[in-house]
Amino acid sequence: MKHWPVEQRGFPEWIEVDVQAGKGVFKAYPQRAELSPTLNENLVVELYSR
Repeated sequence: MKHWPVEQRGFPEWIEVDVQAGKGVFKAYPQRAELSPTLNENLVVELYSR
């Protein structure tokens, strides 16, 4: 898997990122269709249920 700098990957419309300051703001909750297809929701739930 090749890794790209965040500036080249871009960000979804529902998140605002200031790369220089190292800060980000969620502007809205993403719809499921807007999430990356590589996101494994079951792993996220498992991690935060501990």
